[in-house]
Amino acid sequence: MAKKKNRLVLKRETAVKVFEGLGFKTAGKWNNERLRKKVSNLPELVDGVKSKDKWMKKALTAIRGADVVVLAKTEDEQQKKEKEQKEEKVLQKEAKKKSVSLKKEKEKKTKKSTKGTKRKKRIDYICDTLKNIPKGGQSLEDSARKANQACAEDGNNSNESQTQRYLQVVLPVLINFGLFVKKDGKLYPSK
Repeated sequence: MAKKKNRLVLKRETAVKVFEGLGFKTAGKWNNERLRKKVSNLPELVDGVKSKDKWMKKALTAIRGADVVVLAKTEDEQQKKEKEQKEEKVLQKEAKKKSVSLKKEKEKKTKKSTKGTKRKKRIDYICDTLKNIPKGGQSLEDSARKANQACAEDGNNSNESQTQRYLQVVLPVLINFGLFVKKDGKLYPSK
């Protein structure tokens, strides 16, 4: 007969308090996914740790006595999962009524592409290109050409004049934020 594993389930607040007691000062800022990973390693972390705080002593004893330590699901996660299930059911009902498969319904909702999203994509390519400007600087034309190339490689239409116009709109903002310096018609990353 196999031995049943002793499982300890910790609430988020309790887990954060334990980690802060172990010296992890930013534990309260961790997202649930990161906290879950850390909690699963708690038995190894607390091995040999001593504390004078009564609450921490009890917590450490409980953790050492457990074979598996997990983070309890928060209400937000449970509500989100329930909401997703409800939305899925509604989509299935709609698909049956319209005699359209669920896949086609989802594709229709995600395929909607407007000029606004195309602009945003092109501006994203410009920003990605600007991130990789060498220290020696790069001309505005080269920046526009590289952004346009990246855009075209991703299957979007190549339109260098449009890319240059967007670059002229985006660049003053980035310069005002102090991310770039413009000298002699070239862009340089700020130090």
